[in-house]
Amino acid sequence: AGVNLFTYLKALPIEIETIGFGEVDAAAALIFLGGKKRIAVEECNFFFHEGRYTIPDQTAPIHAHDEALSVFRRELHNMIYIIARETGNDTEQVANMLRKSKIMRADEALEFGLCHEIVAKLPLQQQEEKGFGFGAKRAGGRDFFFKNVRRQNKIDFLVPQQRMVIIQNIGHAERF
Repeated sequence: AGVNLFTYLKALPIEIETIGFGEVDAAAALIFLGGKKRIAVEECNFFFHEGRYTIPDQTAPIHAHDEALSVFRRELHNMIYIIARETGNDTEQVANMLRKSKIMRADEALEFGLCHEIVAKLPLQQQEEKGFGFGAKRAGGRDFFFKNVRRQNKIDFLVPQQRMVIIQNIGHAERF
C-alpha cells in the first residue's frame, strides 16, 4: 500500500508537500517520501523495518509460501529502491537499515536525506489563510474535512491506523 500511494503522489501534476509528525512507521515513510518537499516536526521519529510475514495456514503447500515470499521480496526490493533514490543513499545502506529495524529521530532523518526541513510546530498557516484550517467553513457553510478528522481526535485521512502524515497541496489548496 505504501508503494502504491508513493507512486500515486509522485504522479500527481501538482507539487505535494508531506509533513511527518509523531511516529512515521514503515509504509507511511514511503508515503512521506512521495512529497516534493518533506518536513518533519522536531519530535518526529521514523521507523524502518523489513516486512513481516505471518503464516495463516501452516499446512499450506510449499508453493503457496513461495508465492507469498516472492511478493514480499519484490515489495522489499521496491521499498529499498524508493528510499535509496529519494534520499540519495546507497541501496545496500538502505537494505542494512531495514534489516536492523532502524528508528530515526528528525535530525537523523534530515542528515539521511529523508526530510528537507525540521520545524517546531505543524505548518498549518497556508490552510488557515485559505480557509482550510481546523474547524474552518468552506463556501456555502460546509465544514471542511479537517474538522471531521479533528473531531475524531486523529489526523489519519490518508493512512488509516497511522497518525503521522499530512499531505498538503501547495498553491492549489482551493481545489481540495
